[in-house]
Amino acid sequence: GALSPLFSLLPPSMLIKAIADMGALSFSTKDQGLRFANAYAYCTLENTCDPAYSIGTFWVAWLVEYILYSILALYFENVLPDAMGVRKAPWYFVTASYWGVGSPNVIDKVEVLEASTDEDVIAEEQANHQRANQPFDESLAIEIRGLRQTFSRGGKAFHAVKDPWFAVGKKQLFCLLGPNGAGKTTTINMLTGFLPPSQGNALVLGHTVAHSSGMNQIKR
Repeated sequence: GALSPLFSLLPPSMLIKAIADMGALSFSTKDQGLRFANAYAYCTLENTCDPAYSIGTFWVAWLVEYILYSILALYFENVLPDAMGVRKAPWYFVTASYWGVGSPNVIDKVEVLEASTDEDVIAEEQANHQRANQPFDESLAIEIRGLRQTFSRGGKAFHAVKDPWFAVGKKQLFCLLGPNGAGKTTTINMLTGFLPPSQGNALVLGHTVAHSSGMNQIKR
């Protein structure tokens, strides 16, 4: 009927039709059943079967739909918000960064949202401020350079991570201490790629988390 092309976009509909055809061809002991060689030829208008909907045609359609639906699933997985509310632009697949082409150019900015009162923290920040826009120090594993994460809460900006500056050396045990809401988990989420930073930068083994091409290298 007129809806047949529409139903053919649904794999279960084609499966039901294929099962019905195989059942009709093997209904009695006199029936020969269906062979691969007759996957197309058995379906003729003389036996009230539209050749466009033979089992052989379904095999091709299933393969095409498998590829098509896999591509669509991959696309929507990227453009729809994930559990963290992160999503890519609808045209993400045409950007050079998605394919790892080109090098990211991230400018470090020294800004202070909330000044620390801890002497050790201030000393660490000042020491790392000197490394702004400098090449990655190979003796380090991680460099945090003014990383910031801003959310909207009640229509107002809420800064969960407020531009910290610190470094973590290789083969060192490091931990983030602070009360609930201090931004520890948010920082880790940015370093691991679950959440893109709103501003600032961090380098993991020399690769930036502020650019998708850098994060792709980190995940490898």
